[in-house]
Amino acid sequence: MPMIIGLVVVIAAGGYFGLAKGKGGEKEKPKKEAPKLGGVTELGEFTVNVKSGATFMRAKVAVHFDKSIDATHAEEYIPPLQDVVIDVLSDQNADEVLTLEGKQILRRRLAYEFNHRMHLVHPHEGEEKEEEKEEEKDGEEKEGEEKSDKKDEHADDHGGGHGKGHTPWLDEAEWPEFDSDKGPILKVYITDLAMQRQ
Repeated sequence: MPMIIGLVVVIAAGGYFGLAKGKGGEKEKPKKEAPKLGGVTELGEFTVNVKSGATFMRAKVAVHFDKSIDATHAEEYIPPLQDVVIDVLSDQNADEVLTLEGKQILRRRLAYEFNHRMHLVHPHEGEEKEEEKEEEKDGEEKEGEEKSDKKDEHADDHGGGHGKGHTPWLDEAEWPEFDSDKGPILKVYITDLAMQRQ
């Protein structure tokens, strides 16, 4: 009888330690690291007519790139980024942009539009390969016009296209400390902002 009890104790202990080892042996998913900030580039001062047409907005804008863009490469992007600033500022409502929330939305929209334009001018290294993969995947999955139409409708419903009604800058941010979750531009600085009514 003592031998049977001893055997039961050994088996129970082995099972316990086996479970403990199993729990400890599970690999935790690595935490996603936030993007790393690189250098800051001034885009200059801008004066534009805002949406109402009766108000001028003056703003100084600078951008904070991620580590993938050095000072030399940043210079080549300045003209297209300045063009974006004029387009976005001209589309603002004077009363909204002067609020704290309005400024935050403006920075996030600028960051989104900046990155979109940069990818058009010169695809981000690594992203170009991802785009090629996506194109190949789309080509394999495409099965006629009906499926394509459904895909377009889904994109429109969820803001999947870069067009009217598409406002991804209003989505919840993965990294709230940045104005964009993905680079090359992570932060936008509006260092001076003023309105003047005619």
